[in-house]
Order: sequence, then C-alpha cells, then structure tokens
Amino acid sequence: MKRSFAIAAIDEQDARRIERLMATRFAEHRTCAPLEIETAPGGVTEWYRGAHEILFPACLELVEMGGYPPLLNMADEIGDRLLAERDFLFEYTTSTIDAVEALGDCPEAEPLIHTLLTSLDAYRSFAIDVSAYLPEAALGWFEKRLAREVAEKAGRSGLPHASQHGDEPGISSIVTRR
Repeated sequence: MKRSFAIAAIDEQDARRIERLMATRFAEHRTCAPLEIETAPGGVTEWYRGAHEILFPACLELVEMGGYPPLLNMADEIGDRLLAERDFLFEYTTSTIDAVEALGDCPEAEPLIHTLLTSLDAYRSFAIDVSAYLPEAALGWFEKRLAREVAEKAGRSGLPHASQHGDEPGISSIVTRR
C-alpha cells in the first residue's frame, strides 16, 4: 500500500483510456484485485504487481504530458480520509450494531457486520487508534463477535482457536494505536 498511487483522470472516458494504455503497455504485470476491493468504482482491472519501477515513471510521464494533477499517494490519501472520518465512527457503529441486533440471526445482518468489520479493519491496517471513537458497549460486542468468528474459523479448519491456547482474541486485533 505504501507504494500505491492513483492518477486523477478527467472523467470516466479518460480513466478508461488510461486503463487501456496501462493494460497494453504493462500486460505482463497485470494481476487480480485484492479480495476486499469494492467493485463499484471499477477497481477490478487496473492492478499490477512487480511493476512499480517501470509503471511509476510511466505514470509520472503521463501526468506531465497530459496536464494531470500530481500522482496521489494512496496510502496517504486513505490514511487522511480515515482520520477525517473517525469522528463519525460512534454514530455509525452504534446504528450498525443496533440494526444487527434487531435482525438477530437473519442473513440480512451479515452484510452489515461484514461492512462494519471491514471498515474497522481499515483503521487497524493503518494503525489508527479508534478506541476513543467507539461506544463502550461496542467494545463488548466486538469481543463476542471476534471470539465467535475465531471459534467458527477454527471449527472449519480443524485447528484449535486462540482461546484454546489461553490467548483470547480481543478488540486490540481491530483497534490499534497511532
């Protein structure tokens, strides 16, 4: 993520033109998107691996020749956005947990849970502390949820889960310090 970057295309047609240019020029470096990428913004096809040394200079040249703004460092952009959105976590988390608890074990609850945990995992990935931005009741909810998920995964894999080693999963696996 530290070396990821984006070009600020003018519009969708321009973005597709740039994608075609890169796909043709760097075809041997194309790879699949990571597993947790939203497909709505079109993040399915423009992933490259092992090409930074040749791709980055080519994109710098494209930016200079095409009159685009400077390349965006995605790690900085995402980290800054997460910090800015941290203030809204209390309300978002509370309303999501309320909705999940109201739905109970209905399948409709799973996408809400997945989205909430994925959102919080983004903060963990960037080592951004969100503990002061979450309701205290949510911490207990996460503890139970994490313990249940660890037990379910261990059951599917046949491996012992963390609590069988005296190492309970905790909110620290979601909430870290910055």
